[in-house]
Amino acid sequence: MTSLDLDQNTAIVRECFAALNDRDIDRAVKCWVPAGGIEAVPGARDLPVPEGLYGFFGPLFEAMGEFSLEIVETTAQDDRVVVHWRATAAFTGPGRFDGFRPTGARGVLTGLDQFTLRDGLIVRNDAYFDSMELGRAIGLMPPVGSRPDKGMKAMVNLQTKLKGLRRKP
Repeated sequence: MTSLDLDQNTAIVRECFAALNDRDIDRAVKCWVPAGGIEAVPGARDLPVPEGLYGFFGPLFEAMGEFSLEIVETTAQDDRVVVHWRATAAFTGPGRFDGFRPTGARGVLTGLDQFTLRDGLIVRNDAYFDSMELGRAIGLMPPVGSRPDKGMKAMVNLQTKLKGLRRKP
């Protein structure tokens, strides 16, 4: 693979991110193979493209009154481009996110996506981010170290102990 191919692959991935930052799913879909691509997202694995992009990002954009997606860094090798990204969002609605009503919380989430490309188009994206941090960022989980966080951990630990799942050293 030549450096020109790597540059072209990186450019198409950057265009996909720019389209999503602009909330333009139709434009993002044009960066993908016409049918058969896979968007792999934790909790909703192997979403077919284009349906998967519309199904994931459509409701996300409806739920996040404010949303920005920034590329922190890219790395390209062979047929892959890895993107380290940062998303900033405000869960202000009007839509719900995974059935949750808007919390009004604003937060930041970082992650990595590994894109696989063929003939200048994306065929697969494996997205990696900490879903617990996503919950904290948009107000669905308490902040680390807070009283509610400590209470939640104590409750889960008690439940685990009562179920007899605690491992003995």
